[in-house]
Amino acid sequence: MKTYLYQIIGKDMYKIMKIDNKQKQGERFEEYIINLKNGDAMCSCKGFYFTKKPCKHIRFILEQLSNGGGILQFEKAGQVDLLFKEGK
Repeated sequence: MKTYLYQIIGKDMYKIMKIDNKQKQGERFEEYIINLKNGDAMCSCKGFYFTKKPCKHIRFILEQLSNGGGILQFEKAGQVDLLFKEGK
């Protein structure tokens, strides 16, 4: 099962954390930084690096912002501790 957590880390900057419980211990966590500054959209994932086109992470953040749903502040919700307990 894959779980995604999202965090605002600055003005127009977001972090996505992916947890994949089907992966081996050291490979369960992945983290991506999405930068929407100056009207450009960039992501730290391999897909964006190679294609320079909006990846699923950028599309997700843009969808969340356009729907007015907001981005989950998981550090305020106490989910970070839970995240690491599940991953160990």
